[in-house]
Amino acid sequence: MADRCRDVAVSDGAPKDLNTRLPFDPEASKKLLVEAGYPNGFSVGLSCPNDRYVYDENICLAVVSMLAKVASRSSRRSSRREVVATAEQPRRVHVHDRHAGLPTADAYSTLSEVIHSRGGGMGGLNAGQYSNPKFDELVKRIEREVDSTKREP
Repeated sequence: MADRCRDVAVSDGAPKDLNTRLPFDPEASKKLLVEAGYPNGFSVGLSCPNDRYVYDENICLAVVSMLAKVASRSSRRSSRREVVATAEQPRRVHVHDRHAGLPTADAYSTLSEVIHSRGGGMGGLNAGQYSNPKFDELVKRIEREVDSTKREP
């Protein structure tokens, strides 16, 4: 059982090769920004709680520091979770620290709540208002599929 639990953490719900950390390469990131039409970088605000997760404010500082290395102008706002949640609801932030726990190794709950378009009982945590009808349809197909082998990536 212990071996199976360890295997679940590294394989079920995601391809195993996603467990390999990519190198931090600011120069490659800058080239991608140029290709995307941002030769001078961009401005981004990051909103993080400072009283909810272990090292949450330190993680926020690290992300802002990494963004600064690829020519973005970033700022951070750290405050109590209640304040951050209030700012997220009207979507007044660019990026926020969101931890969406999964009760299983299956990604459905994150896909349906954090990334799916808002509406119809889905997308309740989609503070960025991301919307992609093709993606939404894939999430609905996942919701209906009960065969676990078909749900594998």
